[in-house]
Amino acid sequence: MLSEKAEKIAAFIGKRLEDNLAAFKAHLPDVYSMFSSYQEERYFLIYGNDGEVNLVDRESEKLLYGDNPVQELYDVLSNYENSPLYRPYLMGVKTDEDFEKIIPVHHSCTTAIGKIQLDLIYEQMRENKIATLQGGGVEDFQRLPDFVNSMFVFSTGLGFDIEKLYMDRDIKYLYIVENCFDVFYASLQLIDWKVILEKSIAKGHKIAFFFSDDIEELVSDVSAYIPSVGRHNAAGCYVYSSFYRPENDELYQGFKDVLDLSIFAGFGFYDDSRMSVAHTVNNIKSGVRCIKSDKTINKLFGQEQYPAFIIGSGPSLDSDIAFLKENQPRAVIISCCSAWNALYANDIVPDFHIELERTAHVLHWIESSSRDSAFSEYLNQIHFIGASQVHPGVFKLFKSCGQIPKDSETGSLMLYSVLGDKGVRMISRVSPTCVHTGLTVALVLGFYNIYFFGVDMGYQSYDSHHSKYSLYDELSSDMEEKLVPANHFEVEVEPNFEGEKILASGFFPMFKRFLDMNIEAWNESFSGRINIFNCSNGAKLKGATPTHADDIDWGEYQGKADNKKEVCKNIMDAYFAYTASGDDVAELEYALTSSFEKVSKMCDWLSSKLVPVDCIADAHDLLDELAFKFHSEIHEMGLEEEDSWLFSIFDGSLLYALSGIQSLLSFPLSEQRRIDSFNESLKILDKFFTELSADYQANALINDKKEFYNFF
Repeated sequence: MLSEKAEKIAAFIGKRLEDNLAAFKAHLPDVYSMFSSYQEERYFLIYGNDGEVNLVDRESEKLLYGDNPVQELYDVLSNYENSPLYRPYLMGVKTDEDFEKIIPVHHSCTTAIGKIQLDLIYEQMRENKIATLQGGGVEDFQRLPDFVNSMFVFSTGLGFDIEKLYMDRDIKYLYIVENCFDVFYASLQLIDWKVILEKSIAKGHKIAFFFSDDIEELVSDVSAYIPSVGRHNAAGCYVYSSFYRPENDELYQGFKDVLDLSIFAGFGFYDDSRMSVAHTVNNIKSGVRCIKSDKTINKLFGQEQYPAFIIGSGPSLDSDIAFLKENQPRAVIISCCSAWNALYANDIVPDFHIELERTAHVLHWIESSSRDSAFSEYLNQIHFIGASQVHPGVFKLFKSCGQIPKDSETGSLMLYSVLGDKGVRMISRVSPTCVHTGLTVALVLGFYNIYFFGVDMGYQSYDSHHSKYSLYDELSSDMEEKLVPANHFEVEVEPNFEGEKILASGFFPMFKRFLDMNIEAWNESFSGRINIFNCSNGAKLKGATPTHADDIDWGEYQGKADNKKEVCKNIMDAYFAYTASGDDVAELEYALTSSFEKVSKMCDWLSSKLVPVDCIADAHDLLDELAFKFHSEIHEMGLEEEDSWLFSIFDGSLLYALSGIQSLLSFPLSEQRRIDSFNESLKILDKFFTELSADYQANALINDKKEFYNFF
């Protein structure tokens, strides 16, 4: 029989659940729908006659908290408040001669912000040391501040600490990331989510909830949401969790990867955007054919009868070279980036070659592949497909070539805005590497059976991170440090073939995640009409069937070797059917010239917002204004909707700059010192906008220079 105390607890739990569900129904109906009729599966809320609550794991038959869970959670929170965990976004301060030549405007801005960050830390350390030597006390700024810009909470547990944390502080952006529905349901029965939601609404703050027991899906959902509230707001974020399960390790690693490899990486700088415009316009002026959307043109040449081999330069490529050489007449071979070094060394001629990167290092790399007099003839046998921002000199190396405008790339956005009505088409799902581009190109061109070779996304031994035929082994020591993926934080990943041990580090995990997403998206787009196989002895790719090369069923393919060259030529002629007329070129040049004044107006608008602040909350609001209002107040700047491509000129560098400034606002220093440093950073931004405007007008048509690169 329940004691009177237990009966009161039971009544409280029922009423609290009812009130919380009503609050979620009013404010976040999706959360309400998940839990309105929820039934626990493994973790259950229990309470005893003494009134103490706990969580029990039915599988292990163990309690998850001690004798006094409420006090236990408050103690965890108290310890966290004294020494919180946060994720600073630190910017480099080292001057790089290569960057000063290639991306001078961006590099100048970010290194200056990085210096402010570093000086801020050093000055505080110096003052603390002096105070200690003088026998005085050192003021503790390590505590969690009263105002928190952004915080990620991983799993609520019973939630008493979460309620106290939120009610005691102002948290502008709170992310609740929950991989256990049972646990969150327990919190619905105990803590006052109603008052938490009401406070967030009254303050104009945001709380975002993410639920999934699939860690990959959960990480993906968080990653997709962050841009909607500003990527910069994840810089300097606080991270809290008081409820641990072994499954959470994968969640923490996934979150770290999202911040390091997706949220704050992979975005072009201003100088990249300016270079993209120059290369795209100059490629059009040079007569490089562009992919065209035109349903009146026949594009069916029997290409579906050939398997498409997409070749990366991973170390496992070496073991398949003999197979590729033997079967090259029967398959369409698509080499990606540096993979063709291995093919050329083994007398394998790809039917198509893919390049994505915009800088002139691609030209330098290809020309360094061989000084052999036969190399030029080798290139003339290949159909080259490059993104529109690829250096014009690369296209000139090939007899047959075509360009694909890449969505989200500044030059491509400009090209589409001006000549989209002429059939110019933009292609998505082509980033971040040539392999991603190769997959998309193969499918767009009508090849429906795709095989990956050398697409390892990792390695068995760090000593062999690329094919032995690649030029990576010939890099100079300083270039090797920049281009070879570092093996810091090396992790083991699921292998494509059982029994193998595959490791990944550097950008490989991010590259794999994007390739998984692209494969999944294409499988969904084609509704089962395509087949993607992974023959690489590397990481397993989601949505690609692991297949050893010798297990390929050639009986499925009826394409004739004698017809392959003609099929590939017909594909190039049919798909790359747009060539700019003189009038088209003039229209494009006019749009570019007209953009000079518009970019200047945008810089003036941004500079006008750089008003010094006197409190931390206002500093965060100013950064949000620079990120959000900049995009929404297009007419205030004297621009029209067709000018929206111009924002891409700013977005990359603005993200990195705002993230660096945002991060210093969370440094464990006095509020006044952070405010002073913030205001100093505004001067750097003002200088950046002035330099950007001048540089864009002076160099909008200047190609990147090959002499900037000396890799070998």
